Amino acid sequence: MSSLLAKRVDRPPAAVGLVIGAYLESLRRSKNLGLAQAASRIGMSGNRLNRIEAGLPPLRDDELKDLLDVYRTVCPPPERDGTRRLLETADACSWDGCRDAGPGWVARLRACEQAAGSLRICTHAVPGIFQTSGYALAYQRALPQRPLRASRIAATQRALPVGHGKHVTVYLDQRVLTLAYGGPATMAQQLAHLLSVAQRGDAEILIVPYEAAVLGPSAPLSMLELHGQALLIEESFAAVYSTGDDAARCCRQYLEPAADGAHTAARSLDLLDAAQRAFQWESTR
Repeated sequence: MSSLLAKRVDRPPAAVGLVIGAYLESLRRSKNLGLAQAASRIGMSGNRLNRIEAGLPPLRDDELKDLLDVYRTVCPPPERDGTRRLLETADACSWDGCRDAGPGWVARLRACEQAAGSLRICTHAVPGIFQTSGYALAYQRALPQRPLRASRIAATQRALPVGHGKHVTVYLDQRVLTLAYGGPATMAQQLAHLLSVAQRGDAEILIVPYEAAVLGPSAPLSMLELHGQALLIEESFAAVYSTGDDAARCCRQYLEPAADGAHTAARSLDLLDAAQRAFQWESTR
């Protein structure tokens, strides 16, 4: 990851561009359209659309509106409005960062996760991409401030497909193995799913022990590789995106210590298996 963070281009994509580009690509794929097909519908070249999806500036508001109109059957009006508002904030945001709290923010977050070539996640809860529906709802209901119902529903639709081909590493707080969100049966199901994910090779799940105390903020942190750029995401009731120096600093402060302090993959699997068996036994009492 350090080599990725060190990469320099004349003008790398801003965080806003990367997020909107990934979202537009996800909409196009949902419509089963090729680059040339989608671009031709608004009189744009396929090369231009390819650059937009890669987050390369500048993206004009009229271009975004036209593309969202093409994808309107897979993009509800609130998501369209939220995406256009995110673009409008680009001038107010720093080049390296932006905050997305508008309608459809979870859909745009999911698009970034789906488009990423690799993900490293540092978290005090099971990450959204591997949550079961029961755990997702129970976890969000337990939060001090509950997000909108639409966000809770969307959070259960972020799962990466089986055999996704991405390199995914999760640094998971060991406390997760003791917190019974939704009750023992829900936790047994969730941990069984995590074990399956790890055993299939869809992700490396590494448990960070209590004594390491290196996981930092309570909000999940994700480092994505997106179109050759490092994109850091801090997720709570919105998504805060960072690139460049901000992403590099957060990587050094949280992700690298978590990697150094985590148990081995084999030991982590043993801990997951033991916790899953304990919750399973508890659910049958």
